[in-house]
Amino acid sequence: MDVLSLIPLVIAAHWNRLRVLDITGYVHCTPSPFLAFLQSHPAIEELVLAPLIIGKRM
Repeated sequence: MDVLSLIPLVIAAHWNRLRVLDITGYVHCTPSPFLAFLQSHPAIEELVLAPLIIGKRM
């Protein structure tokens, strides 16, 4: 099973009106870039994360 890295997306993405974020499936991201992404998107009201999202790899 392949695990997709979200690091390139969270580093480059900026959506001013992002309110709902649902990340499911086999994905991975290290804590530092993901935290920076969340801090730069303060309008997020609903957040759903896959169990493997932060810091774990298969």
